[in-house]
Amino acid sequence: MSFQVSTRGADHQVADPSPLQSTHVRPQRKTVLLSLPGELERGVRKIPKNHNSVTGMLYTLKGKFSQGFESTLERDAMILAEMDPTVKSFVGQPVSITYTATQKGKPRARVYTPDLLITFKPDRFTGITPRPWLVEVKPRAILIRDFAKFKARFHAARRYAAHKGWTFRLLTEQEIRVDGFLDNLKFLRPHLRRGLAPQWGMAMLDTLLRKRECTVDQLMGMVCKDKEFHPQIVHNLWHLIGTRQVWTDLAIPLTNASVIHHATEPDLRFNWGPAGPPLRTRAVPMPPKEVVIASVSTPRLRLKPGFEVVVDGKRAHIQRVCGSKEVRVQYQANGMQERVSISSLKPYVPTEPLAPTLPHFMELDEEDAKKAIQRAAILRPLLGVQRDNAMVAAAAKELDTSITTIYRLLRRFADCGELTTALAPGKSGGGRGKPRLSKSKGVADHHSDQTVQRFESLIAEAIDRVFLSRKKPTPAATARWFHDECKKQNLPKPWPSTNTIRNRIKWVDDETRIRRREGKAAANQAFRVVKGEFPGANYPLAYVQIDHTKMNVILVDPETRKHLGRAWITVMIDVYSRMVVGFHISYEAPGNDSLGSCLYKAFMTKEKLLAEYQCKADWPCWGVPGSIHGDNAKEFRGDFFIALGQDYGFNIEWRAVKKPRYGAHIERFMGTLSIALRELDGTTFASIAERGDYNSRKYAYLTIEELEQWTANLIVGNYHNRPHDKLDGETPLERWERGINGDENTPPCGLPDILPDTPRTRMDFLPFFKRKVNPSYGVQIDDLQYHDDILVAFYNAKCPKNPKEKRDFVIRRDPADISQVYLLDPKTNNYLVIPMRNTAHPKGITLWEWKATQKLKRKNCSDEKNEEIRFAAILANRKIEAAAREKSSQARRNEVRRNRDQKRAVKHPKAISKPAARPKALESLKPAGEILPCVGIE
Repeated sequence: MSFQVSTRGADHQVADPSPLQSTHVRPQRKTVLLSLPGELERGVRKIPKNHNSVTGMLYTLKGKFSQGFESTLERDAMILAEMDPTVKSFVGQPVSITYTATQKGKPRARVYTPDLLITFKPDRFTGITPRPWLVEVKPRAILIRDFAKFKARFHAARRYAAHKGWTFRLLTEQEIRVDGFLDNLKFLRPHLRRGLAPQWGMAMLDTLLRKRECTVDQLMGMVCKDKEFHPQIVHNLWHLIGTRQVWTDLAIPLTNASVIHHATEPDLRFNWGPAGPPLRTRAVPMPPKEVVIASVSTPRLRLKPGFEVVVDGKRAHIQRVCGSKEVRVQYQANGMQERVSISSLKPYVPTEPLAPTLPHFMELDEEDAKKAIQRAAILRPLLGVQRDNAMVAAAAKELDTSITTIYRLLRRFADCGELTTALAPGKSGGGRGKPRLSKSKGVADHHSDQTVQRFESLIAEAIDRVFLSRKKPTPAATARWFHDECKKQNLPKPWPSTNTIRNRIKWVDDETRIRRREGKAAANQAFRVVKGEFPGANYPLAYVQIDHTKMNVILVDPETRKHLGRAWITVMIDVYSRMVVGFHISYEAPGNDSLGSCLYKAFMTKEKLLAEYQCKADWPCWGVPGSIHGDNAKEFRGDFFIALGQDYGFNIEWRAVKKPRYGAHIERFMGTLSIALRELDGTTFASIAERGDYNSRKYAYLTIEELEQWTANLIVGNYHNRPHDKLDGETPLERWERGINGDENTPPCGLPDILPDTPRTRMDFLPFFKRKVNPSYGVQIDDLQYHDDILVAFYNAKCPKNPKEKRDFVIRRDPADISQVYLLDPKTNNYLVIPMRNTAHPKGITLWEWKATQKLKRKNCSDEKNEEIRFAAILANRKIEAAAREKSSQARRNEVRRNRDQKRAVKHPKAISKPAARPKALESLKPAGEILPCVGIE
């Protein structure tokens, strides 16, 4: 007996070692074994559209390609596999098993594709490699409800896995979505891809070895005194935690108060739960201090102190980051310091990071500066001399502080090179959340410290046992229970008042209060899956939503001021903060061109855009997001978007079909934009009924450039600085800054990296094709032929994997100018400029003009003659449009589109270098050799 299995698009028959008990299997004659699991790289099928759940592509470092998932639960299982240090690789949709099952008394063929194939690394001590897992991911409720339907396919998968030496597993949300644990892994995951800065990583590990245990905030304060530096370096700590070199309890949400220590316990485990045995890992030696960093032609600019940069051709290193627009640099030639804009920085290769420095004295406020000067004047004579207790006591008396504080200040003063800034006073953390009965005159004056402690413990018990219960008692009822217990235990009066109990109840965080009083479901609804909230969007750029819409306003010609019609807008919005990270307005219908332009604007810094839009407000949004969430439009599911996700390292998620509520944030913003457009003359309103007899064309006055400026000012100046009701009254800009810098309840995610603004980067966001090079005509795209003598080297090139087939080359084209294309040389990673074969054709032809002549094709015309006819038609149409500009809105729109495309056509050099792949270049930041995790996680 055997059953049929498909992998990598090929069908194979695999022998079944034993008959199936509950599944009828078709007999097959031939038997062909599959490839080894380590060789599987892609799934056997493309992820289809889904009407019930979110689908997408997960970018992973444990594989060459992004892996497709068919539900968010399957995505979360992939994240667990990626973050598990014992997992070698995983593949989504690994094999398709065709089996025969009996249905209504008749045998029927069925195809079953398990969700995951997970392979493991050999054990470091025994050398034994665990058996791979063939995994099916299902919600527990569906698994229980429909188990009879799934039973046959599970038996087939179990038999096949046993034959291959694998283990078949069923994983549900109970094993995957462990409270707090998965959210922490999602937060740590992007920091693993950013890599580790060696000097900061070693400083943090050395500090933890000396301190043994501290909080995140304390460690950051010891490593770097200036809190403004923390957003630039904190990702190094998250990288250490994610790679198990630093330990913390990941079952508790990560905050600045999370307790951490150096990972030395060898028996900590990363546990999948009851679906399988714990995956163990043990401590490993610390990484070497020297790390070999592979140089690339255009590396990302990392905003961190010590990073070497080039400013106007001069080498310098970053001293500090001054907000989101400027940095302070120190030039290596003369040691001078200067504030420069971030947009003027270029990375220097190779880098030689420097040690962190204290803030400049001039940046202290007036009171702190006076205090630091006073301390320095008194303590400087005590350095470098034989001092006795009398000298220290005199200094303590003069500064009105303790002798212990004097010794602490002297040690810090000496360690920081006797800089006055080191003696600036720190900021108090406040007293919220700390017991104060010992300072209460009504309690402390009448009772001993032991009695006060009994009151404290009884108050905590009253809140835990009474108030935080499903009966939902009032604070007054909790206070009555407390007073009754005081009476039962014969505690002396006066007792803490009811107001004291009310104030202590206010200290209980909202999530704990709702979870204990209303249940887990209500807490999840309030804090994780809130209506209007997006699960997993817990920090800036974690999730970005994208969508298109047609703007409800009529635009006019910039010269004749005649109406042209409406334009399309593509918008990207950060779910966590509601900040708009990028937008693009065009007359073209949505496609790869508008998608690429919007992505490019969103990923890059905004100084040039703000200057173009004449907008003076701040727009501190840049960087590659973790996941981009869109609908099922063709451009979002196309190869161009998927290739960008693979190249730049972001996940792609597609919402369920016909479920606009899955993209509620971007849909709500589009509604806000539509309402704002009603204020403009020429608006078309949302419907014909709403417009009434208003003549939109008569009152239209905006051009597309003016609409861009108006939209930029609306978004950057108004929307970003307006309190948002779904952000608890915060503005989107304030929420963004809080996510970057962190606070007592929010761990700082740090500033994202900056992509290099080069022609090579802009080229990545142009639509691409795959074509063969023909010796007769070169390259052909949309009936246009491109040829150059440089293509001789690519004639009849063979495919590396299949020498019997010709090789496909990546070719990009700028829709604003199709007179030339750009072919990627796979050997040199350079783009070569290939002009049209017929050099007599006019330059500056746009793609939409060429496609408009499709109706002129005739079957009896040769390709070459047809091409000439179509170019002649384009020139003729331009003359007609010039004459009819005053008569036709379509002609005027074509003229504006042509002029606009010619202005924004990218001017590329003759050859454009392609650096090493950006996301995988992050692997070069790891120390030489394999870096194994120190510990696992329980």
